[in-house]
Amino acid sequence: MDDQGRELWTKALRDASTDSEAVAIALFERDGTVVAANRGMHSLLRLDDDHPPSLRFQTPRFETLLASPAQDGVVFEGLMTLGGDAEIGVTLRARVTRHGDRLLVTGEQDVTEHLRLGRELLTLNQEVNTLQRELIKEKQLLVRTLHDLQKANRQLQEVSDQKDRFLGIAAHDLRSPLASVSGYAKLLLAKIPLDADATTNALRAIERAAAKMLHLVNELLDITKIESGTLELTIEDVSLPSFVESILVLNRPIGAAKEIELISEMSDATEWRFDPARVEQVLDNLIGNAFKFSNRGSVIRLATRVVDAELEFSVTDQGQGIPPSEVDGVFGEFTQTSTRATAGEKGAGLGLAICRRIVELHGGKIAVESEQGVGSRFYFRLPSPDA
Repeated sequence: MDDQGRELWTKALRDASTDSEAVAIALFERDGTVVAANRGMHSLLRLDDDHPPSLRFQTPRFETLLASPAQDGVVFEGLMTLGGDAEIGVTLRARVTRHGDRLLVTGEQDVTEHLRLGRELLTLNQEVNTLQRELIKEKQLLVRTLHDLQKANRQLQEVSDQKDRFLGIAAHDLRSPLASVSGYAKLLLAKIPLDADATTNALRAIERAAAKMLHLVNELLDITKIESGTLELTIEDVSLPSFVESILVLNRPIGAAKEIELISEMSDATEWRFDPARVEQVLDNLIGNAFKFSNRGSVIRLATRVVDAELEFSVTDQGQGIPPSEVDGVFGEFTQTSTRATAGEKGAGLGLAICRRIVELHGGKIAVESEQGVGSRFYFRLPSPDA
């Protein structure tokens, strides 16, 4: 080693002795020859084997360090990886300085383990972040599920309350006609002589009571079919003039009993596709309600028209109307408004709910417009036959 090299090496060793983290020092010629190396670098470069020490520079490579700017001074400072082709080697915090044609490499502590731990920590952090995101998703799902369960519980409670109300209404509505049937039946079975008129009146009373009970049972059966999805429609081409005329013929006598006139207004449409029996059921219910809540001498109008390629049926009365706060709920099951029938007629609150479900099964919608003291307009629309 010449004097310049000896001076560089002495200074490097002196600096290393004051730096407890310095573990490896080596001085190289430009051709990769090791001028001097301490024990730490001697071990890292494996100077005892047959491979040139400069080949153990993996990152950066020795030739890269030589290609750095030619002036003296620091040519590299950072993490340096040393090792052979068949091994990963070690990573040092290193500094490489140029001194003429020589490179002085000073490596501090081996940070390989720190890097490995850092990579593991990064992986763990990523896994933790992933778990946190999954937990957030699970929490959101749990919150939504809890919300849905609470909503379902409220709906079940509402249905239960409605069922209880219905049972009360049904029991009340069935008790009166049953009592009537029982009373008149006992009268007819008694050995009390009755004239022809009295016998006829008793039989008619029994018939009316039975019809009322049958109507209530039929409504309940319809609701059950609709809820279970077993109510089937029979869609066919229907002549509108004939269909509407049959509705008028059947319902006008009912209105006549209260001196209520039933009139019609027809659209230009002459034919449409729907289930005539079920649509007749809807119209009979709407017209029956109009009779129920209208005063003597008023007029009820049954109209048809085509709106946006849909057929609209409407029933308009001059009755009492519905309170604004109750309009939205008129089509619910077991629902009755506070409006009282003008002749004391009774109902179980199922008719409009059945109407709504029948119209919806046709793919249509039903609605009501009402003003207290003026009257109500119930209407529903059926899709185009081509839809």
